[in-house]
Amino acid sequence: MIKNPNVLLITTDQQRFDSIAALGNSKIKTPNLDKLVKNGVAFTRAYSSCPECVPARITIKTGMPPWRSGSTNNGEKIKPNTDTLMSVLAKGGYHTQAIGKMHFIPTRAKFGFKEMWLSEEVPIKASEDEFLTELIKKGYGHAEEPHGMRSFLYYVPQVSQLPEKLHTTAWTGRKTVEYLARRKKSKQPFFLWTSFIKPHPPFDPPVPFNSMYNPLDMDLPIQEKDADKNYTFWNYCQNRYKWMESNRNDVFKQAQKAFYYACISFVDKQLGLIFEALKKNGQLKNTVIVFTADHGEYLGDHFCYGKRGFQDSAARVPFIISYPAYLPKNKRVEAPVGHADIMPTILSLCNLDYRKPQYGWDLTPKMKNPFSSARKYFYAQYNRKGYAIYMCMDSKWKYIYDVAGKREIFYNFIKDPKEITNLAGKTKYRKEKLRLKQELIKHFKEQGNFEAIKGTEFRSYANKNLKRYKNLSGINNNSKDGRLFQYALWTNRNSDMWSSLM
Repeated sequence: MIKNPNVLLITTDQQRFDSIAALGNSKIKTPNLDKLVKNGVAFTRAYSSCPECVPARITIKTGMPPWRSGSTNNGEKIKPNTDTLMSVLAKGGYHTQAIGKMHFIPTRAKFGFKEMWLSEEVPIKASEDEFLTELIKKGYGHAEEPHGMRSFLYYVPQVSQLPEKLHTTAWTGRKTVEYLARRKKSKQPFFLWTSFIKPHPPFDPPVPFNSMYNPLDMDLPIQEKDADKNYTFWNYCQNRYKWMESNRNDVFKQAQKAFYYACISFVDKQLGLIFEALKKNGQLKNTVIVFTADHGEYLGDHFCYGKRGFQDSAARVPFIISYPAYLPKNKRVEAPVGHADIMPTILSLCNLDYRKPQYGWDLTPKMKNPFSSARKYFYAQYNRKGYAIYMCMDSKWKYIYDVAGKREIFYNFIKDPKEITNLAGKTKYRKEKLRLKQELIKHFKEQGNFEAIKGTEFRSYANKNLKRYKNLSGINNNSKDGRLFQYALWTNRNSDMWSSLM
């Protein structure tokens, strides 16, 4: 085992757990992710502890769940001097580099990175974004939404305004290859976080990826009867502001999935170029590769869109670690894991001693020995107070509590993997439901999360927008209220619904 191996952390945005061919999806083409699975350890029950972009990334970089970091949604940031995976590695002698979408607050905050080459989803200024700066210099400044048009086209499948070689996905892959070439002769180990924007909507693959999949070959989403009985506030809200609350067209949903898969296959092509560069440069054997996503995507499951929920579609993510020089190949681990485990695991593999409190687990023992201990419960939280959703799960059961609706959702995901039947109101399952609820409240108490609990119950809050969004969910309501109107921020012509939400 190499004392200080290189580390390549690859993240995608909004990629579901079930979008890799080697892990059971026969409809999608992911040859390079399949190779990574074959050469590594795939955690098949990995979850985001806060399924939204900013807090999920904060958990990755700090090893802290949202109730410890203080970031439970996209609007909340952490202190600039907070220890991060990058800052600890930098102190340990690593060169640290960011490429792609970081979604940090502030945008250019380095949090331990030596260099940052950014391609952000909605850049505020062209000068702050290396991808956009290059694009404008190449004569494509007219493409005001180079990552796809949002607002009323947010979930409408669309072809990229850019040719393949200029798309953010290709740019992120190319810059990664350039960085690896720059480091091949250096004796200093590197930590590189390569972060792709896609398959985050809009689903805008370039030619020829736009015609890679036939929509009619796509499976339909999970469409159970009376799905809205289990809606949280955020399901109502997301469907409305993403213009999808009234869509029930099956062919349209198949087209969405076809373009979503095309975005993933385009990312997969870049992964092939990156892995080949590692091999060519002689870096493959001494590089730990970690692949995951910040959260999933409902993609029409349960008639919902977006993330911000704890059904598997929204919160369960791919999670693969490959380091053939030390770790097993082609192995599956079913124990529940999450983003907070990335920091302690990488530091362990890099043989760096970090003595401050760790909230995640070092997964190295579990990868080396299937009989080693695993966590019994996994805990999660999205947002706070009247907008919060909490979750606790074990190896069989999942408990979700929606503060706004004071609603409990309880699944046996072994017998009901599609999470169709809510067992919360069934007397037969009351004991198991109460066990997970009490365990979650106990954990929050131990962690000092008293904003979420009061005594032995969840703290009660009002949500002034719940009734509003439930009323707006009617299939024939064509008003502008609650819709997302969001255009390119860097043009100064943006009107953003979020300012009126809270």
